[in-house]
Order: sequence, then structure tokens, then C-alpha cells
Amino acid sequence: MRQPRRRAGAPPHQHRPRFARRIVDHRWIAELHVLPSEPRAGLSEAEYLSLAWSAPAPEPPAEIALDSYYVDSSPESGQYLFLEVHGYDRVGFLASILGRLAALALRPEQISLETWDGRALDAFHLKDATGGPPKPATARALSQALEALRHDQPGRRHPAPV
Repeated sequence: MRQPRRRAGAPPHQHRPRFARRIVDHRWIAELHVLPSEPRAGLSEAEYLSLAWSAPAPEPPAEIALDSYYVDSSPESGQYLFLEVHGYDRVGFLASILGRLAALALRPEQISLETWDGRALDAFHLKDATGGPPKPATARALSQALEALRHDQPGRRHPAPV
């Protein structure tokens, strides 16, 4: 599988990889690295179980801005449509991207999420809703949807950091 392009020279202490892959029976396996936002704060100070079990508040998708994106449906991507997005990381960034993928009936099979200095580098291996390779028209529609999120589009303003 194609690997995400990594940013050279990023200090290791600012690198927060996260990884998820779909396995048999539509289950997922994931690896998350949790770091405190304050250097002296302990991870035990947060009530993670209450956060995990509480229902999310219904909200519209977060306003996000992309620096760049890359969509690849070439034979090198195999049976997947490969997507890589770069942008300002914020609460709701991933949910906003996943919502747009779902609207196009694209289903992630593997996800790699990385953050450096508030910048997200997220990569996805996607299939269509039936589990097959996405059609070229779907790849074009995805590119058009992501182009509208680029922060350098005329008339588009950069969302405030959260």
C-alpha cells in the first residue's frame, strides 16, 4: 500500500502518529498516541471513559481549510483510491473529512493520521461502498470537493484555530 509522504525534519516530540486499519468482519484495529497538551499535566487527570461513552453533541461539520491534497487512483494504488490531505488541525478536522468521504460513498480501509505543530497530514486508502475500487468519476468528485476546501481559494478565509 502507498505510504503517506512524510514531512522531513519534524522534531520527534511534536510528531503524533495515529493509525487505523479495517480487519475482518468490518472491525477496526487502531493505535493512538495520547500526549498531554500541557507538559506537566498528567494523562490520568482527564476522565477519558466519560468522554468516550458520552454521546457527541450534534453539530455541523467543522469549517476546515486544506493547504493541499493528493488523490491517486493510479495502478500503483492497487484496489484503493489513495487520499492525502494537509491542513490546519482542529477539533472536527477528521470528522469533516470523513463526512465528505461518506457523502461520496467512499469507505476508508486504512487511515494514517499525523500532526505536527497544529498541522494535520492524514492519509486514507479508500474503497467504494460495495468494497470495490472507486470509479474515476468518484475520484474526480472527491478532488472537486477538496478543492473547495483549499484555504488559498479566492474569497475563502482561514478558519480560526481551536
